[in-house]
Amino acid sequence: MPRTTLKHNSKGFTLIELLVVIAIIAILIALLLPAVQQAREAARRSSCKNNMKQISLALHNYHDTHNVIPFGSDGSSRRTTWFHMLLPYVEAANVYNLANFEINVSICCSPAFQEFREEIIPSYRCPSDIGVVAAGVSAQGARGNYAGSFGSTDFQEGTQIRTMGRGNGLFFMQSRISFRDITDGTSNTLAFSEVRVHPEPATGGFDVRGLYHNDDGGGPFFSTLTGPNSSVGDRGWCISGESGMPCVTTGDRYIGSRSLHTGGVHVGLADGSARFVSENIDLSLWQALSTRRGNEVIGEF
Repeated sequence: MPRTTLKHNSKGFTLIELLVVIAIIAILIALLLPAVQQAREAARRSSCKNNMKQISLALHNYHDTHNVIPFGSDGSSRRTTWFHMLLPYVEAANVYNLANFEINVSICCSPAFQEFREEIIPSYRCPSDIGVVAAGVSAQGARGNYAGSFGSTDFQEGTQIRTMGRGNGLFFMQSRISFRDITDGTSNTLAFSEVRVHPEPATGGFDVRGLYHNDDGGGPFFSTLTGPNSSVGDRGWCISGESGMPCVTTGDRYIGSRSLHTGGVHVGLADGSARFVSENIDLSLWQALSTRRGNEVIGEF
């Protein structure tokens, strides 16, 4: 019988075909990465807004219990701030219980409060702010991205915030504001807004922005003296040079509202709601929102 020879024809990829496939994959990845990054930022932004919402609701729960919102700072050498008073209302009672508020030593600097001030409270940190992640815990404790509204003025005329006068917002030294004092309406009055945190520790500088455990310099507060994400520098104890965080170390102190979100900042209103405010908001409207009884006419924002 004649022998039949079977021929197997196999054909692989040529170099050109392989290069084309690699190029297509590279293009797809290039198209996909921005979408992934946008999705991640959208998730971070949503989480940030939810944190603001929880803090704003905590303010109401505190008021329901005490018939007043917490003071901005107690004005004592202990340096207790609104941040400490709200801890039990943001599911951080275990952290609150680490501190002995009966002893009259500074929270920021005394060894008695070291364990307490080094506790990081995730709900007070916006996941979009890389500076917070880099900061970790500074020499004076953990920091956060949500500050109480001092109002539309600078913090002080003296050398320390504990020498300041009354703000026209909800939080200032020895403030004792109740909801009935907010005659502008709780839906038209800022309680909190975002601030950015400098990625300390840094050599040769100290930055108080977002510092909850020391009221000197106004770390727990923000002012609407400048608009959201303003190019005008914050004033006081701050470090210049960080992108998007301008700083001037002279003059009366204030800290502006800032975020890493494109186009604006999250705010918490006195009615317990949270929303996003454009950085292009009219400055006079922004300032009107921060006063508790300015009798301004508030339009859409």
